[in-house]
Amino acid sequence: MDRYDIIIVGAGPAGLTAAYSALEFLPDHSILIIEKGYRLEKRKCPVHDRPCVKCPVCHITQGFGGAGTFSDGKIVFSSTIGGELQVREDEREFVRGIFDKFVDPSIPGKLYRPRDVEDITYKAMKHGMKYIPSEIFHLGTDGGFLFNRNLQNFLEERAEIHFQEKVDRIEKANGYFQVYTDRRAYEAKYVILAPGRAGSHGLRSILSPFKVKSYGNKVDLGVRVEIPAMIMEDITSKTYEPKLIYYTKQFDDRVRTFCVNPGGVVIQEFVNDVITVNGFSYELKKTENTNFAILVTVSFTEPFDDPLAYGSSILKLANLISGGVILQKLGDLRKGRRSTDKRIAEGIVEPTLKGAIPGDLAFVLPYRFLSDIIEFLDVLSNLIPGVNEGFVLLYGPEVKFYSNKIYHDVENLFIIGDGSGYTRGIYQSMISGYRTVRNIKEAEEKGQVCAPAWWKVD
Repeated sequence: MDRYDIIIVGAGPAGLTAAYSALEFLPDHSILIIEKGYRLEKRKCPVHDRPCVKCPVCHITQGFGGAGTFSDGKIVFSSTIGGELQVREDEREFVRGIFDKFVDPSIPGKLYRPRDVEDITYKAMKHGMKYIPSEIFHLGTDGGFLFNRNLQNFLEERAEIHFQEKVDRIEKANGYFQVYTDRRAYEAKYVILAPGRAGSHGLRSILSPFKVKSYGNKVDLGVRVEIPAMIMEDITSKTYEPKLIYYTKQFDDRVRTFCVNPGGVVIQEFVNDVITVNGFSYELKKTENTNFAILVTVSFTEPFDDPLAYGSSILKLANLISGGVILQKLGDLRKGRRSTDKRIAEGIVEPTLKGAIPGDLAFVLPYRFLSDIIEFLDVLSNLIPGVNEGFVLLYGPEVKFYSNKIYHDVENLFIIGDGSGYTRGIYQSMISGYRTVRNIKEAEEKGQVCAPAWWKVD
């Protein structure tokens, strides 16, 4: 059984930052990264914009770089967005340094600082919306790919990386962890689990030998909106990611904009055996459309407390009806009729996801969610005129799962990144990787074992 000092499970932002941090702060430690998906250059969706064929390992969400590789490449430098962490200055500077080192000069990215913040805040406030300005570093999907390529080359020269290998279970004996995969077994003093949202559902099985407790989180459910880029240009030229939050009058539900992609494209993803929708944009290649998500936050108490199962059931129903992603014009939704190929073709917005199936979202999304979405679009039109017109395209459902928070007291074993339930994006996931390794280093300097609660800041 090969022995390493540190085994990292998952090669997404959290796991890769943990590996890089270990090379920086624990240079004498041997490192093994185990990734279920493919190496970066082999991550290619076989169908792209055609109906999903449900690959066993989704190239869009898994593999080197994680789900962020084929995202919009937006890094939101914020402690109030993308997770629950209070980020320290040393953590912020360390993560920024990773981008400075590995961003490719051919696509250096662009830092967007919001303009006219007071004006946007005032206009949003007048109509019951809260605007959250944020500084965003945008690499684009193309720039993000090159960033990850450079990082992969760096890590492969200094650490061991195993691709297409799945971890089945973890045990502990004599002060070392035994990590069993579908290929072989390994030993390590420290194990860092960074499975991402796509792999988080299997954590309880992997950790079955240990006493763990999990607590339900929330789920965001809604649609992806696609409209002409010129309609959004006035606001996206001032704030690349207009993050707006609204509480509906009818149900008092929390609704928000998410993942705005100026000049972007709509894509499909295969996650946890269901097909959902997402969006991204390139830094150098733009379309004539802009897309963004409208998400309604769902939480449950009792007797039902499984938001992940609820969101999955909605997606399964949509997949059953359409075989994938449903596409509908807002005007058709208001009129209570399904969209057809003919009605979509007659519109002024050309869909960028060609594999979406024209249909009726009302057969899938409950009335409450559709009411919230339509009400929000009508309110949003006061800030973005035209966003609630009949030609606007809606893809759905879009679901954002948040991993259950898993608690345990096993020393030297850590669950980080989006799979931990504490982070919800690239930036804070990277922070979790850095913070965990820093905690290991400090514990070793004191001659102590390391507690698993990395999210706590002294």
